[in-house]
Amino acid sequence: MTYRKTALSALWLCLAALGTANAQSSETGQIALQRGANGIELSIDSQTPFHVTSNPVSQQRLIAVPDSEVVLALWQEQAPNGQKTPWYGISRDGGKSFVSVTRTSYKIGMDHGGHFDPLETLPSFYSDSPLAGSGSVYFVQYQTRALAEYQEQVEALGGKIHGHVTNHANLVRMSPEARAKVAALPFVRWVGVYHNEFRMEEYLLERLETGELSGVNAYNIWVFDRDLSDQLTIKNQIEAIGGEVRSFSMRSSLVGAMLTESQLVQVASMSEVQHIDRYSELEPDLDIVRQFSGTDALEGMTGFSGQDVSAEVADTAVLTSHQGFQHNGGVLVHGSMSGSSSHGTSVYGIVFGDGTGQPTARGIMPSAFGIFADADSFGWLNTTNPTNRANHTAELVDPSDIYKGVFQTNSTGSSRTALYTTISANMDQIVLDNDVVILQSQSNAGTKQSRPEAWGKNMLGIGGINHKGTLTRADDAWSFSGSIGPATDGRIKPDLAHFYDGIQTASSSGNYTSSFGGTSGATPITAAHFGLFFQMWHNDVFGNSPSGASPFFSKPHFETAKAAMINTAVPWNFSGANADLTRVHQGFGAANVQVMYDMRDKTVFRDRSMIDALEVQSIPVTVAAGEPLLKITMVYRDLPGVVGAAKHRVNAIALRVIAPDGTPYSGNAGLLVGNDSSPSGDLNDIDTVENVWVSNPDAGIWTIEIHGLDINTDLYAGTAGNNADYSLWVTGANEGCSAPIIYCTAQVNSQGCTPMIGTVNAPSVATGDFEVNASMVINNRSGLLFFGFTPTATPFGGGTRCVATPSRRTPIQTSGGNVGPDDCSGTFSFVFTTPYLNSKGLTAGQTVYAQYWSRDIGSIGLTNLTDAVEFTLCQ
Repeated sequence: MTYRKTALSALWLCLAALGTANAQSSETGQIALQRGANGIELSIDSQTPFHVTSNPVSQQRLIAVPDSEVVLALWQEQAPNGQKTPWYGISRDGGKSFVSVTRTSYKIGMDHGGHFDPLETLPSFYSDSPLAGSGSVYFVQYQTRALAEYQEQVEALGGKIHGHVTNHANLVRMSPEARAKVAALPFVRWVGVYHNEFRMEEYLLERLETGELSGVNAYNIWVFDRDLSDQLTIKNQIEAIGGEVRSFSMRSSLVGAMLTESQLVQVASMSEVQHIDRYSELEPDLDIVRQFSGTDALEGMTGFSGQDVSAEVADTAVLTSHQGFQHNGGVLVHGSMSGSSSHGTSVYGIVFGDGTGQPTARGIMPSAFGIFADADSFGWLNTTNPTNRANHTAELVDPSDIYKGVFQTNSTGSSRTALYTTISANMDQIVLDNDVVILQSQSNAGTKQSRPEAWGKNMLGIGGINHKGTLTRADDAWSFSGSIGPATDGRIKPDLAHFYDGIQTASSSGNYTSSFGGTSGATPITAAHFGLFFQMWHNDVFGNSPSGASPFFSKPHFETAKAAMINTAVPWNFSGANADLTRVHQGFGAANVQVMYDMRDKTVFRDRSMIDALEVQSIPVTVAAGEPLLKITMVYRDLPGVVGAAKHRVNAIALRVIAPDGTPYSGNAGLLVGNDSSPSGDLNDIDTVENVWVSNPDAGIWTIEIHGLDINTDLYAGTAGNNADYSLWVTGANEGCSAPIIYCTAQVNSQGCTPMIGTVNAPSVATGDFEVNASMVINNRSGLLFFGFTPTATPFGGGTRCVATPSRRTPIQTSGGNVGPDDCSGTFSFVFTTPYLNSKGLTAGQTVYAQYWSRDIGSIGLTNLTDAVEFTLCQ
């Protein structure tokens, strides 16, 4: 079948009418403009300014987000060239302060249809195509970046959110009735149909037009939900129309199917489908990298592709005129540069290229702002254009300068050595001084001969693994390719690894190559995933409450970023110290931003916590039943080591983890020979990166101990004694003392009041001050708290019993309150002291359900029940 391509169709115009601008608003106060010493000051009702600009301001307004303290400030600024740019500010405290003030764009970016502001123009699609926009999936574009307050209200109206699209849009499955309600929300800018053509690879759309998709072909189908509900629905629907499903799993959103042309069209209209593209035998291209490390998946779920991130490639010269480098203002050269180089061009393309002319060579973060530095100038013997590397790096991270880079990646380095040299120490100092992530290729010797920069403790050394052009890890091998560790003092190096072979990227011809490789390729691949991490952090993916206006100003400390990337990397399987893929050949695995994103709700972190010499800090975390993997990563920054010393570390901070049954695990114990930690009480005094990985961990409270083992040099001059610090990243767990949860339904008493249960303090076994109380109880009545280990919702005495039997009772209390007639001034309180917990055999990790009962002689059942509380005891 063939389809005729025309201009914007009447059908699409009709559908687009469903996506008009939100005409309603909920405004509060007004934005006041006042000329100050530094420019035009913006404030709410002439209070303290939240933004200052030298540009003319127009179209300013405030929007209050219903049922929250969130206030949005919206305005436009006009640049000297006359171009107007939208800005927004977000306040979470009713306008008292703003957590985010930033310029923005409302162009929604799609591979098919390009970038478009839906209130200005819409893409053209095929007028008579069976793929015409229909169904129950919509874009919901917000006035600012997506906030939980927005999404909660969208979901409350019946929408199901399935991912983010740049800029500020969610994809939402909902009914037409829910769509109308969502469109009326004051923080929603536009709602429009997610046209079925958005679900198709451009190549397939073109072949549908010309009728070239003959016979049965293989397709990758990306479904909105990864759970088995969507998977089985799609599978059943495909098989019902005669297609064949070859691959599906609840662990992936990808379904593989064999389809005819007509079946393909039918599948594209299914509401569970987010995108369809061709399957192919795996080839040595950059899109394989993007799949291998979750880049495509992350972008599909969130729209993140490096927006507002700035970072630097330091290499040999780059071809600034390359067709894939002309977006986002082109290449920003930091320092001087002459000529161009194939090597530097290829490395830059891996990070920043947009794939113009060759989509399979699209870089890891094409929406970022790319910076390039000629690394040849870093050599101080260079008499033409010498650059002091420390000064150069300071410029890169200077908040008042133009660059504002969040990382620097290096695929060139000093002469190879196995030693920690002055170059190594210099790089440790540069990283320490500038608090910036710097990556260095380990080199390609297949031995311990590596770039000295990579031996730095604060640096990230990157190794290389041959992937042989396939996504599967089963055929991957080191095979004496990338340089390896350990360092001469036994530290695990490299830190991470990635593809060594067959990388498709830009070339100095202005086109592309499919044969770039070495650790020169592995390093920028890994670096670019740090850029995506910084974007996630800036967008509050991890509950980290960013305060800056861009990823640069929001970013955590470099050691936190390092811990996060190492913790969520996916290691290659191996067994034994002599295995081809052993730890000191692969580091801690390959960066994977999909894992990082998927684990966001089971992540605990510490962003640079100070610790004193010999101090032991304990951090409890809760592991739920059935959790497949607990990973704990501790990284500490260190001063430059003594060159020539046997151990390169200066201070020593050590990690130990205690399981609920008391089994100890120490940092990196067992990880030299496999991917599971071995029980050990011996503290690690060598590595500045320490991991504990436990498969199928016991449910309950795990205690993370951080030991100030040997802090002999002070990093905090203003404090007493020697102090250092560490960062921590944990996945597969939550904070140990999780907040109690109120559940079930309270019984209205004879005075017409609804008694309420409440808590004070954390449910800690150690502190023993966890209080469970009740208010709005009838005064001067007897009552008690009863608790058990299983919830229920069983009718009892005219109310609902929320705690199943068997249960235990606390001593009888009197509610007290006013003297005289019955009212609701009574209260109860019971404290779970440590002695009481011990006497009842209650230990950390147990989940308890509790409810108050009291006498109510005016009720039918002579009894009154509160609602109930669920809490998990922590250490």
